[in-house]
Amino acid sequence: MDMICPKQSIKLDAHTEIACEVLSKTFAKITWFHNGQPISRQKKRHVKVDRKSCHQTLKIKFATSKDGGKYMCQVTNAKGQVNKTCVLNVKGKPSLFDVYVSVFALALAR
Repeated sequence: MDMICPKQSIKLDAHTEIACEVLSKTFAKITWFHNGQPISRQKKRHVKVDRKSCHQTLKIKFATSKDGGKYMCQVTNAKGQVNKTCVLNVKGKPSLFDVYVSVFALALAR
């Protein structure tokens, strides 16, 4: 198993990918985690799966500060489980749009 992570910090609103490459003679289940929580496919992240090679790519589009943190690729097959982890740093200041959305969300919550 190999995990390919961004080599340096990324900027806010940038796109990036984290890849998990697995070689397994039996069926392998790959699960992604962000800061210890499973990543659901409904979020803005998109997991692209190549079923023939057990290669998955986690694509993060328009990164925000919330996308920063620890990403883990967990592989489970009949022989056991293996985890690989990398850290994604997102740098930059939030845009006025991010601030506006946060204030608007707080106003609706009241």
